[in-house]
Amino acid sequence: MSIDRQLLRPLGILSVFVSLPILEASLMAASAFLEEGDTLRVLLGALGSVGAFCLLIAGASLFVKRLIGRQLALWGCAASIVAHLIGALIGLVGGHGVLYGVGFPIAIVLLLRATPSSGLPIDTQKVDARSTASHDRGVLRTAIGWSQFQRPWPGLLR
Repeated sequence: MSIDRQLLRPLGILSVFVSLPILEASLMAASAFLEEGDTLRVLLGALGSVGAFCLLIAGASLFVKRLIGRQLALWGCAASIVAHLIGALIGLVGGHGVLYGVGFPIAIVLLLRATPSSGLPIDTQKVDARSTASHDRGVLRTAIGWSQFQRPWPGLLR
C-alpha cells in the first residue's frame, strides 16, 4: 500500500505549510477563549489545533515517505474541516481561516484520494485478483475474437 511516489513530497510540504498557520491561530484562539471561559470556542480551537498538529506530523512523515502520513493527513483534515466549518457558522473564523482550515485540507484529501493506496490505477484496483477459468476463457475469446475461435478439442475449454 503506497501512494504515488511523485506526490509524496509535494503533499508533505503542502501539509506542513497548511498546518503552521492553523496551529498558530487555533492555539491563540483556544488560549484566549479559555481565559474567558467559553467552552464551545475552546473546544473548537483545541480541535483545530489537534487537526493542525496531525497535519504537521503527516506532512513530515509524507515527506520522508512513510505510509502512516496518509492516515494522519486524512484524520487531521477531517478534524480541521469540522472545526473550521463550525467556527465559520458561529462567526469565529473568517475568510482566511476557512481557506486554510477547509479549502486546503479538502485539496489534500482530494489528492490523497486520487492516488490509490495500492499504487495501481483506480479502475484495476477493484478487480478481483484471483483468476477463474471462466474469466480466462472470456479473456481468451475476446483476445482471439469470436469468429476465429474454434475449439479443436471439444472438452478442452469448458
